[in-house]
Amino acid sequence: SVGVDLVFGEPEGFILPLKSLLSGKQPAVYVVREGRLALVPVKLLGQKQDLFICEGLLKPGETVVVGDPGLLLRLHPEEKVSPMFLRSAP
Repeated sequence: SVGVDLVFGEPEGFILPLKSLLSGKQPAVYVVREGRLALVPVKLLGQKQDLFICEGLLKPGETVVVGDPGLLLRLHPEEKVSPMFLRSAP
């Protein structure tokens, strides 16, 4: 047998790093709103390598928490945070 990926259109949504996704019954991501974590449920629309496309109550430009799954599972909604932004190497 041969595996085939069929694509019937381009999904529209947010493209996020796979390391931001909390898997489970209801996939979700943590975002930072007013210095606190908010858990936002998302609907997965597709995945490619280390990125995924989703839709949900996210806002363009919002800070999404990225980390290893073990770290994400230790976080809690409403927890106070100070975002750290990593810059890519020149």
